[in-house]
Amino acid sequence: MYHLNYMKIDNNIETRLLRKEIGARIANCRILAHVKQAELAERSGISRCCLSRLENGVGGVSFDSVSEVMRQLKLLPALNLTFPEPTSPPHELVQQERTA
Repeated sequence: MYHLNYMKIDNNIETRLLRKEIGARIANCRILAHVKQAELAERSGISRCCLSRLENGVGGVSFDSVSEVMRQLKLLPALNLTFPEPTSPPHELVQQERTA
């Protein structure tokens, strides 16, 4: 089911293992929040089966579903650590890259 021995996620991790790792971490967050799977699925607007697939690392779960589960678990702000706010609009960054 869920494991407590988390893998280090790096650029060499296989996609299959990444899905399993992210799913296990989401499941752990849900359990620590004392939220049942059926309750989180309902709040996220997805089926319990879809949430189970996500937590077990099975493919085919949409980005919208993952992001809504993360929203309900209050995990979205953590993405600011991974994706910092840009200092310039993307088109300016591309232009700067071309002239460098």
